[in-house]
Amino acid sequence: MLRAMTHQRVPFWFLIANGAIVFVAFVLGILLGRRTPLPDPQGTALHLVFQEIEKSYVDRIDGKELLDKAIASMARLDDYSRYVPQNEVARFVEETTGTYDGIGVVLQLAEDGVFVRFPIEGGPGDRAGLLPGDRIVAVDGHSIDTLGAEQRSRVSEERLRGPSGSVVRITVARDGASETTLEVERAAVQRRSVKWSHWIDREQAIAYAHIADFHVGAAQALRQDLDALVATEGRPMRGLVIDLRFDLGGNLDEAVSIARMFVREGNLVSMRRRDAEVVERFDADPTQCTYGDLALVLLVNESSASASEVVAGALQDHRRASVVGEPTYGKGVVNTIYQWKDQPFRLKLTTARYYTPNGRNLDRGLRRDSAPQTAENGNSPNSAGGVGPDRLAALDGAAEETVRAALAEFPAPEHHLQRLTAWSKVRQMRVPGPLSLSEDPQLAAALEEIRARLGK
Repeated sequence: MLRAMTHQRVPFWFLIANGAIVFVAFVLGILLGRRTPLPDPQGTALHLVFQEIEKSYVDRIDGKELLDKAIASMARLDDYSRYVPQNEVARFVEETTGTYDGIGVVLQLAEDGVFVRFPIEGGPGDRAGLLPGDRIVAVDGHSIDTLGAEQRSRVSEERLRGPSGSVVRITVARDGASETTLEVERAAVQRRSVKWSHWIDREQAIAYAHIADFHVGAAQALRQDLDALVATEGRPMRGLVIDLRFDLGGNLDEAVSIARMFVREGNLVSMRRRDAEVVERFDADPTQCTYGDLALVLLVNESSASASEVVAGALQDHRRASVVGEPTYGKGVVNTIYQWKDQPFRLKLTTARYYTPNGRNLDRGLRRDSAPQTAENGNSPNSAGGVGPDRLAALDGAAEETVRAALAEFPAPEHHLQRLTAWSKVRQMRVPGPLSLSEDPQLAAALEEIRARLGK
């Protein structure tokens, strides 16, 4: 089992309205070999209704698809629990781990073709010689150019992916020269969890890092990036802005590991399962606290959720960091991903509620057993959930879209920057990179806040 803290919204009426919910226990009982008898009359009704639909419904029904819908209905116990059928498992694994099998390139989809914006550093496409601006003409001999724009996008994405170790032949047009065909061996590609780590104020030794998600390896990546910045500067880091905006969460253990980098002692988060018993506590570990004296600011918004809120709640409760931005989303539950031997599906199930060191549950739908919501513990009395910022800083719609787009980008390899910059200029596109303070007022507010903390 993996603890996963991902963020998805589905209307609750979907659960109530779908009458197929009763089929699910029957299917799970057969597939998983469980011996627990189903309660009657629901158990009998389940079997009879399924048989009658298959036999008598006006249109011919695929029984497997019907049961997949039924299982999905039962699993939708809340906004976060879900059943993942076999045909959706690969995409689900990518969502929850950040890993997929393919060639590792960032594509640019345009009306005049599908282009390689840049290959991911060290990935299969990079090793095979793909370059920024290459226009993909064909994949495994199947022409992309002859397709419409929407179909071209879908087909190229699908055909470039495939099992690790398999080979795909990609025909590209480069710099107006004749077409070239490259053979690329697919491999596992890991999306970067930590991006845009750089010095934001060298004079005061203040750094910045954006945590895009909490996939496995996020804590190690953050530690490596910070250590590398210190090594290049040759002096200690005095302050750090950690950007959690648009970070919907991920792995709970990674969130705890990141919090441990900055907190020396005390509780960081606890979990309560059914009947509200405390089943697991995660405490600070002084041996992992390498940045215990660093001035910290966390940058958050309403799309900072789940594991992001674990980190923000822990550091805020310990008064270890100032939280700047907007109230976070408010997901106060933990999900567990289940899989069974020889079964091709997954089940993502809400299994616990989590609580910050001060006893806050941050869930927007849970207020009964959480600590009183006051300004002292980070939320106003009328809060709908989430972590309330210590310093409110909002973005208007246009600025928010600019920030969202910039943070969603991936850093391009250094050895491709010159070519990428030239090609981007021709295409009138922005080269991926950090935004300036004038483009990002929230970041400007965070920098102002950390300078104030350093001045104390």
